Amino acid sequence: MSEVQLIQPAKLTKKPGSVRSVDVVVVGGGVAGKACALGSAQLGLQTAQVAPGIENFIAAPQGSQWGQRIYAFSPSTQKLLARLQVWDAIDQSRMQPVRDMRIFGDRGDQHDTLHLSAFEAGTPLLAWIGESNLIEHTLDQASRFQSKLERMDDSLKDLEIDADGVMLHLHSGAYLHAKLLVAADGANSPIRSLLGISHSEESYQQSAVVVNWICARAHLETAYQWFLPGGDIVAMLPLPNQQVSMVWSTSPENAVHLLKLNQDGWTAELSTLANGAITQTLGELTLNSLPAAFPLRKMRASR
Repeated sequence: MSEVQLIQPAKLTKKPGSVRSVDVVVVGGGVAGKACALGSAQLGLQTAQVAPGIENFIAAPQGSQWGQRIYAFSPSTQKLLARLQVWDAIDQSRMQPVRDMRIFGDRGDQHDTLHLSAFEAGTPLLAWIGESNLIEHTLDQASRFQSKLERMDDSLKDLEIDADGVMLHLHSGAYLHAKLLVAADGANSPIRSLLGISHSEESYQQSAVVVNWICARAHLETAYQWFLPGGDIVAMLPLPNQQVSMVWSTSPENAVHLLKLNQDGWTAELSTLANGAITQTLGELTLNSLPAAFPLRKMRASR
């Protein structure tokens, strides 16, 4: 693990001519940034959201293929989206409830299993599985009706904290002053760097290979996870229309190998994975997306 210590930001080298004042500035254009900006505006706060390309709204996902970036949404996240008045606007035909989880240990047999059941816990479900772009699309549509929210296709160049809040200098040359700055600008946060916030970083020495499948057998609204003897972890997350999204945490070298496989190659790989338990559970699996890989690492800011 490495500790990165950054220095405090310097004063703005160029004093602004005209400054636009708002209550809140949200920097970042992902799900978290969009939800935060929408909620801020709904509270009546004059809000600016700054991110490259933020004015280009995400199109609604369509068709039989699901996106590669799949999220699991907890009941608390669902309540947040409901408070933002967007949950009911989400296309529920593309959201999959999870009512059971089955987790298998190294042996992979029925005696090495943890079963989590919504029914036994007295709750309607454990989670929902859905596409990132589906949620972003719905948040984009909701933002259209917020007069207190302005989206700015721009990026942060510099900032300075003062007695009344924070002054932001954008790459376009514009200046914003806000009482509150929200840093939703990702793992490589420029705001974290500019504010001199130290962080620790640790690589897991693994990549997550993500690919969607059509399965021959019903997944029964169940999420599956296999912990393999060599340290790999394979999760199968249920999707609508008898599909699953696979997340295979493996070595970077194996990830490169997996990305090159065609249907026949995957079939051979899956037939022996977890002693064949995956295909025994879900039946024959047919590719329904291109695979992608994402490096896994842990980052923690000091504050």
